[in-house]
Amino acid sequence: MTVSAHRSSRSGRTAPAPAGRRRKAPLWAKLIVVLGALMLIGSGAAFAAVGSLLGKVDSSVHQQSLLGDAAPSFDGSTIRGPLNILLVGLDGGSRHNGPGGTDTIMIAHVPASHDRIYLVSLPRDTGVRIPAYAKSGFPGGSAKINAAFVYGSNHGGGVPGGFELLALTIKKNYGISFNAGAIVDFTGFEKIVQQLGGVTMYVDETTYSIHHGYINNDPKQHAAPYHINPDTGVPTCPRGFTFDSTPDKCTLPGVKEVVYRKGWQHLSPYDALDFMRCRDGLVGTDYGRQRHQQQLIRAVLQQSYQQGLSDPFKLSGFIQAIGSAFTFDGGGIPMNDWIFTLKGIGPDAMTTIKTNGGQYVRYTGSDIPGSVQGLNSDSLALLQAVRADKGAADDHVGAFVAAHPSWNANTAAAPSAKSSATPSPTVH
Repeated sequence: MTVSAHRSSRSGRTAPAPAGRRRKAPLWAKLIVVLGALMLIGSGAAFAAVGSLLGKVDSSVHQQSLLGDAAPSFDGSTIRGPLNILLVGLDGGSRHNGPGGTDTIMIAHVPASHDRIYLVSLPRDTGVRIPAYAKSGFPGGSAKINAAFVYGSNHGGGVPGGFELLALTIKKNYGISFNAGAIVDFTGFEKIVQQLGGVTMYVDETTYSIHHGYINNDPKQHAAPYHINPDTGVPTCPRGFTFDSTPDKCTLPGVKEVVYRKGWQHLSPYDALDFMRCRDGLVGTDYGRQRHQQQLIRAVLQQSYQQGLSDPFKLSGFIQAIGSAFTFDGGGIPMNDWIFTLKGIGPDAMTTIKTNGGQYVRYTGSDIPGSVQGLNSDSLALLQAVRADKGAADDHVGAFVAAHPSWNANTAAAPSAKSSATPSPTVH
């Protein structure tokens, strides 16, 4: 479904644009798609204005070498062929130098046609073999995939070391190399949603927040609604109750949890960031969170096209918000070239894919302690499809999605038409 532009009528209601006339997306309309979460810049103004805006984007977004030795070289100085971009989400800020883990790992795959993008999440608890990494003194070994970021960050490796070792780990285990990479700071992502005045999206599964609640139902008094078991990370409950079955019976006295109920919801910036972090109580836990993160990114893209991008007065703040949310490594290619290469990709050309079909898959090895996950044969075939794209006409990932329609998180996310009512999250 193509997102159509609307114009305001005298009555204050929206009327469809005349047939044959499509409102061009303003200059900054395609900045959010530089990485599937990076918000878009597009055509529609004079060339001089394009150059001026690209300069602002280039200076606003923090650029840093992240891939290191994991980055393949481009053929010449232009971006050609299929592209793979590694997206990593951090809660602690994208520019700290200490060791840290990541809960979000996504592969953004763009076929050689450069007209669509696929987002594939790798579960953070996936068991892998992490290669030796001399820069941080890591000897190599088996562990959960998100541990690669920690091991690469140790002993002065910092964020670049963590990112490089994660990219090398994915290449070693699945044969996928990356042309570019980005770190998404979820705190900065909140600022992007703030520029849009919140985001409206379809919540496909009622979600209870374990981080976000109110004291005495007062929205001005935020409080954590549960006591969290430090060993399991799961809320503790009175005898006879469990968080999965009766979350409302487990809250702390005087505190009510925020509930993101199934249906269309308007999320404030604070709620959007909290929603991205929720996984407890969801079907598939981490898989549910991955799906919701992908859907939220897509909702932000859609709302940026429909609402935010026609207002030039929001431009400066929007670019500054993007700069605070992303650290980008273009593999030696300037960001402006990346923007123009991906400028034809809009929100309707983004497909989000549920790894393992959104179901937990047990790790078959015994060499990694704790709750470790595996990838089923279809997920491995999906990663093989990412590797298989070579020529201009190749779209093996698209063929995989067509053969596995239930893995497409886009079609599973929402009804075809949005209700006129867009309630906010509720306190249970």
